[in-house]
Amino acid sequence: MTPLPDAAAPKTLEETAGGPTLSIVVVFFDMAREGPRTLISLAPPYQQGVDGLDYEIIGIEHGSRHPLTVPDDPGLRERLRMIRYAQAPVSPVEAINEVVQHACRGRYVMVCIDGARIASSHLIRQSLNACLAFDDPLVLTLAWHLGPDVQALSVPAGYDQSAEDKLLADIGWPADPDRLFEISVFAASSGDGYFRPIAESNCFTLERRAFLACGGFREGFVSPGGGLANLEMLERLVAAHAGRIVTLIGDGTFHQHHGGAATSNRGYFKAAQPEYEAVVGRSYARPVYDTFYSARHPRAGKRFVERSARLIPDPGRKA
Repeated sequence: MTPLPDAAAPKTLEETAGGPTLSIVVVFFDMAREGPRTLISLAPPYQQGVDGLDYEIIGIEHGSRHPLTVPDDPGLRERLRMIRYAQAPVSPVEAINEVVQHACRGRYVMVCIDGARIASSHLIRQSLNACLAFDDPLVLTLAWHLGPDVQALSVPAGYDQSAEDKLLADIGWPADPDRLFEISVFAASSGDGYFRPIAESNCFTLERRAFLACGGFREGFVSPGGGLANLEMLERLVAAHAGRIVTLIGDGTFHQHHGGAATSNRGYFKAAQPEYEAVVGRSYARPVYDTFYSARHPRAGKRFVERSARLIPDPGRKA
């Protein structure tokens, strides 16, 4: 990979004391359509409750053939730094690790391995509230897919970018961000709902110190998009985490269809298993963990809370 431009590595967290509270790291690959929406969704006024909050957004343009155009938005202008890798491997895990170590200045880091994900309106405020409530926090979010079904099923049935553009136009996005819940479904990794363990958090937050201490993403995941690196990261974090795990209710990310490596490919998980086994030394196992909850209750998201409640196992029911 090409070196990071103008990125000096702080030797200790104390050297970042004058920096922002939060660093958001988000990866883009050929997301000229999707990336600008994601960036807008991470900045005020779209992000609500962040007045006076000092945070930075670091966008990684990772080997894109068609780089995105950064929206001319005041909320982005004062927060965004773009780091461009003109030549890069197909997996972004090495770049994420490098950026967190050398470029992030915040005490906390929010990591989004897939830049096609529009954020909900209170994602940053709710994540940081959870971080500040506990020592050594790990804040997890669930994921949604835009469209009538998970995109591995909806795309073969005809769902495409033009259909998605129409859905977003129909709800008047970005004027009323909570209406995203009206045009989406739980992603497969979050398919068991809020109240059961998730397989993957596509936007998680923890102390930068904790990210570095765990070694970051495993760089043996070299498949496009990182393969199952993000699932392995969650599995490892929750297994070793000594602090509080907090799951957000009512905030998360909404995946846009972009022909990515995993979300539109029904057989991706099975195809990625051999790499997982080679890197980790065993088959993937969905993590089991206890969590606290931090809730916001957008009206449009009520049906997902109700569905999640129905999916809670009944201890009195015979298998």
